[in-house]
Amino acid sequence: MLNEFNVGQDEDESVDESMENMALCVVGRCLTKVSYNFNIMRSRMASIWKPRRGVLFKNIGDGRFIIQFYYILNLNRVMDGGPWSFDNFPLILHRLKLGENPKMVPLNKLPFWVHIHNIPHGSFTERGGYIS
Repeated sequence: MLNEFNVGQDEDESVDESMENMALCVVGRCLTKVSYNFNIMRSRMASIWKPRRGVLFKNIGDGRFIIQFYYILNLNRVMDGGPWSFDNFPLILHRLKLGENPKMVPLNKLPFWVHIHNIPHGSFTERGGYIS
């Protein structure tokens, strides 16, 4: 059925999907059509993020998973520290809001930075965007 994992804790715990604990959850997917090992991904990401008390992963099907953190600081650090990738495939993560269905949230946007060199002075707007 659904695979549940708690990296750093006993694997018999499961993601708490009550409304108050969904505030500590993100839904995500690995942006690839190639199959990948969910267990390796969750283990590797947990070892990179090193959240206090661990982190829970739950596979919810269709390439999606829920990640539950124990502390808001860990969740914020992961969300602010991205974008993240697994085996060179981008991970799209979305922080769940109250009442959102994790199976219906669109996971099709990935923020990233672009560093461009030698742009002529005066080619930027006040907001920092490039004028073509």
